[in-house]
Amino acid sequence: MLAQHNHFEQATPLFEAVQTKFPASYDAGFNLAVCYVETKQYSKAIAVLSGLKAGGHVTAELDNLLAEAYKGAGQVQPAIDALREATQLAPGDENNYIDLVALCIDHDAFDLGFEVLGVGLHYLPQSDRLIFERGILHAMRSEFDLADRDFQLASQFAPEKDLSYAGLGISYMQTGNVTEAVRTLRDRV
Repeated sequence: MLAQHNHFEQATPLFEAVQTKFPASYDAGFNLAVCYVETKQYSKAIAVLSGLKAGGHVTAELDNLLAEAYKGAGQVQPAIDALREATQLAPGDENNYIDLVALCIDHDAFDLGFEVLGVGLHYLPQSDRLIFERGILHAMRSEFDLADRDFQLASQFAPEKDLSYAGLGISYMQTGNVTEAVRTLRDRV
């Protein structure tokens, strides 16, 4: 209950006690690692999650959390490796691709980001989030025509979401087409 209400500091000693009593328990270890990540105790989270993996627990959610711990600890390559494994374990989960692309963007690894999105879109060809992220990568490379196309496509797949329209408006502004940016954003509002 404490962790569900974001009281991770108070929940940590309770999960530590459970994990000490049941060291092989995936749930106890995973929940403890969540608390460690949320309280920025990344090395402890890495130790717990690595222990779970060594014990035979291999899941996409574990790899995703492990990647978050590695990222928090400033260990970029292990974070990338964990997220790659997560995408292999759960190729239909777009969150793993999104997290991996975010790491690529943070470290100017745009080619790897496009590669990741290509794999993700192979499994999820109508994912508005993955298409939107591809538009972001194009925009960061000043490929505004391609970015516009992706933002428009993402908005077609998810017309109820505003993010693609905002991306399209920003892209228009970057290319000096302020009139079209204002029109697009006003139409959406």
